[in-house]
Amino acid sequence: MRRRKINGTQPSDIAFLLILFFLVLIITSVEYSLNVDTNSGLGSEEKGEIFNLTLSSKGLFAENKKIDEVTLNSLLKTGQKTNLTVEGSVPWQDVVSVLSVLNRKEISVNLRQM
Repeated sequence: MRRRKINGTQPSDIAFLLILFFLVLIITSVEYSLNVDTNSGLGSEEKGEIFNLTLSSKGLFAENKKIDEVTLNSLLKTGQKTNLTVEGSVPWQDVVSVLSVLNRKEISVNLRQM
């Protein structure tokens, strides 16, 4: 009995499809960035109102009062300077959510870790 040889796709076809896949993946990925001022001296030399935020595992606190992101958005003034203190155990997604709200209002942020 004779066995038939199965003719699969050529390795060059597979390589071409992989190259196309990665090109499409690179083109469709969009990079988002947030401008964060990490200077530790913010507020000590500069005049003006500094808004203090604390993000901990218990939630977001503004001036020692628990708030949510909607309330934060209404409390902030465009261009306001803000100190954001983040507890080490807070998930990054929560930090990114707060930074996104601050970025939309064009807030200058001093980021600190607790």
